[in-house]
Amino acid sequence: MTINDKQNLKEQISNLERRFHALRVYGDERDFEVFEVRESKTEKNCEVPIRADFLYPELKNDPQNKKLLSVECVENALTEFIKYKYRNWNKVVTYDRIEDRSTEVFDISNSCAVKLSSYVEIINARRADPKKAKAIAKRITDNIELIKQYKYGKITKREYEGEMGRRNAKIEEAWTKPRSMALLKKDNEVLLQHIEKYIGKIGKSIHDQAFELAPLSVHVIPETRDRKGGALVTTGLSVLPMHPPAPMRAFNYSELIIRFPKSWPLPLKELKQDDFFWPIGELLHLMRYIHENQQWFFDMHTFGNGDPPHPYAPNTNFCGFLFTLPVLSLPSEFCELKIDDSKTVIFLQLLPLYKEEMDFAITDTSEALLKKFEEQGSPDYVDVNRKSVVGSAEVIPGGSKTAGMWCPNCKSTIRNFKPEGVRCPMCKRVLVKDQNGELMALDIPEEKASVSKNTEKKAEKLFFEALGYLDRNTPEKALELLSEAFKLNPYDRRIWGVKSSLLFELGRRKEAYECGKEGLKYLQ
Repeated sequence: MTINDKQNLKEQISNLERRFHALRVYGDERDFEVFEVRESKTEKNCEVPIRADFLYPELKNDPQNKKLLSVECVENALTEFIKYKYRNWNKVVTYDRIEDRSTEVFDISNSCAVKLSSYVEIINARRADPKKAKAIAKRITDNIELIKQYKYGKITKREYEGEMGRRNAKIEEAWTKPRSMALLKKDNEVLLQHIEKYIGKIGKSIHDQAFELAPLSVHVIPETRDRKGGALVTTGLSVLPMHPPAPMRAFNYSELIIRFPKSWPLPLKELKQDDFFWPIGELLHLMRYIHENQQWFFDMHTFGNGDPPHPYAPNTNFCGFLFTLPVLSLPSEFCELKIDDSKTVIFLQLLPLYKEEMDFAITDTSEALLKKFEEQGSPDYVDVNRKSVVGSAEVIPGGSKTAGMWCPNCKSTIRNFKPEGVRCPMCKRVLVKDQNGELMALDIPEEKASVSKNTEKKAEKLFFEALGYLDRNTPEKALELLSEAFKLNPYDRRIWGVKSSLLFELGRRKEAYECGKEGLKYLQ
């Protein structure tokens, strides 16, 4: 936030001080090591406590417990606090960090090393609800007493493990308890309000109606509030928690954002007809991938388009993403959205990467790669013509150094293509290769699978019997069995694939074509 004549100066200073208080990491002197401390001699400064009153209430009115910081310095501190908390969580987690000493209010000594999820819980509670903070602190100290009882032989190992297991199960149940439909609907409303407040007004939304685990959506914002282009923001990923490692359990809800330049083709109708739809397709694919495979992505992670990664579209060499906190060009308060005590949504921005940039992130760390982005002033939006920040890639617009496959109808990336064809995950058309080896999209209705396990087994038995007759050079009998198996289970692509090939070898090409066309309807 920059001071201006349109708003009350005192109100803006107060707001910056409040945000500093809310976002600081430790609540003591260590916070001032995270950013460059500067005071202004020419303008009014923000006054912030060195030791926060939620940790040291007795120092609340102590004049020696104050530090003056310039407005620019505080704005930078807010961004650095967010980056530090997430990028150095493994460093933060090792601190003996509830406080430097015991206090009357929260009787926790500095010998208590507390895991990150409990740390976040207790610090947030101290700022807003001291009674709840005290209850959390009691839970921690009760565990310490239990550990001491076992350590000094007052209880057996079996008793200790049983009691600790019961306590952890109770906490785990509270963390993983599914949210009601009413809460999820409210969550979505809060998310949309947050997105429009900090990024811009939503123009169109694309929904994945077929995904059963969660309602996935990508919202198109034609122009962001900073007027530097547009953005794509997801909702639906945070309907379900991701699966982070235990220390990061407090950060298991996320949504994604991709920025695009002013030159990106809009409206949406045009977007679907050219090579610029892939960011939307990839966001939907990534959300499905996370939920279906119980994955977790966070700040500084990378994700490639296959192995080895291939380009997302014919007009670019981008073949992967870097997950990063959206602090390069968006307000720091956008990054986190606390919905309630049990759910905080972290927004992650996706920066498209070239293959050599992904390799650099692996060898030299993602932090080093992001530093190169910042040093070279590379845009944080999708620029298909940008140069690689590691300096080894020659970008040829419209060309691709790595072979890729895209649906000719909707331009979505096609993964795991099979010779008999696949169904496009986006437009649901059947994709096969023509005589020249080019992909073609067939508008064949999708048939929903409805075959029982017993029927599947019967069809499979007939299929293997048919293979036996083929080995004994009895093709007509094999064809008869394959036809019976196909009637039982047309969803087994092996059956109609072998039948179509056999008809072709027998010179019955028209029947082979009809068999293949019929089988394509059952591609899932």
